[in-house]
Amino acid sequence: MLLAPTSQRPESFALAGTHDRQHSWPRLRCAYARIKRFATLQDGGGADVSQVAPSPALPRDRGGGRQLPLPREWERAGERVTCDWGAHRARIDELDKMMGGRLLVELGRPLQRLLRGARAILLLGLTVSSLIAVAAEPVESRGSGGAIGSYELVLPTPGFETDPRFGNKTLIVYGPSQAHAGPARPLILLLHGTAGSPLAAIQQARNVRTFWQPVAEAEQIVLVAPSASGNSGGWLAPITSSDRPTDYDAMAAALDFAAARYNINLRLVYVWGFSSGGHVALDLGLNRIHPQLNRDRFAAFAVNAGVMEGLACPPNDAIACAAVAAGTPAFPLSVAIGESDPLFQRVVADYKRLVGAGWSTQTGTYRSTRFVGGHTVLAEHPEWHWQNLRQWARRVAKAPEPEPIVSSAPFASVTDRPLQGPENKDN
Repeated sequence: MLLAPTSQRPESFALAGTHDRQHSWPRLRCAYARIKRFATLQDGGGADVSQVAPSPALPRDRGGGRQLPLPREWERAGERVTCDWGAHRARIDELDKMMGGRLLVELGRPLQRLLRGARAILLLGLTVSSLIAVAAEPVESRGSGGAIGSYELVLPTPGFETDPRFGNKTLIVYGPSQAHAGPARPLILLLHGTAGSPLAAIQQARNVRTFWQPVAEAEQIVLVAPSASGNSGGWLAPITSSDRPTDYDAMAAALDFAAARYNINLRLVYVWGFSSGGHVALDLGLNRIHPQLNRDRFAAFAVNAGVMEGLACPPNDAIACAAVAAGTPAFPLSVAIGESDPLFQRVVADYKRLVGAGWSTQTGTYRSTRFVGGHTVLAEHPEWHWQNLRQWARRVAKAPEPEPIVSSAPFASVTDRPLQGPENKDN
């Protein structure tokens, strides 16, 4: 690291036993260069040298040392310097005595500055690398060609096109009127409850799509509603990550379809489920069973009458569910449940264990409402859930935990009646 020229730097040390505090900075630079190379000062000329900053006002060094070209700013001034360790050793020893043995300390300060500068450059490089990594993940899917309005299609599950159950899956879709205009749009995966048969499951997928359609059009949200494959119209969920094909593969394919046909904001992908669909939504948030379908893909979760004991914590008892909650980082969750629903007390138990594990009504990672009614969904629930969901966006980074975002005004028609629990007791 070069020192500034003496015209910009005070001359600070004496050489010949005097204390007039004048010294040739090129000589100190020669000594510094020698120390920096971890060599021993030797008598005689011709020792290793380094580039130094000369001063026209000071005498050049004498002796038989080599000359090295200086940086370009000094070459323009026609300046060169010679380092002769034989001629300088006595002066350096004398200087060290005058400084109380602090010569190495003083000469080491530029090296310390050099190291600090190198560390700053390294940190800057790491920051730039992080930004590049973030930028590498797309925020918009930039899909095109999706239809506007409500429609359905047969969507084979990739890799299982010839499977009799998953090779011809029916997908229900809604594309809002401005889906191909303006900014990238949010996407919600809708999961219906147990329907009774695979054919009835298709109708239930249509029903939940229609149920969410007014909010989707008002907020320009793309909806996808796959249909369950179980013989009783329920969802086929994997037990381990190697279980394939399952309905989780079909759900991932539905999200991929929407991203390919519409310009989806990949930070604003959500999931809502009712009853067994709510059980699945909680399983997606609390576990990482499927590599392409887990909480890393979603910004927030919403359920009606879904409980952890339904699927998320086998063998689906209180001890197992407490362990799953404790081992999962809090993600945004919106819950609605009827006060006369047979699952009401289980939802309250979920609330207590999740709040005990780090979810919070204060930060918004747990929002809940109870209503007068049973195992059903009210007409205003899509609005209420969307009010909660839209406050969160998935981080586009290696750490995918959701983050709060600025939201528009809440729906005035929706009331928030939190569940009872250790964090919030409202009656």
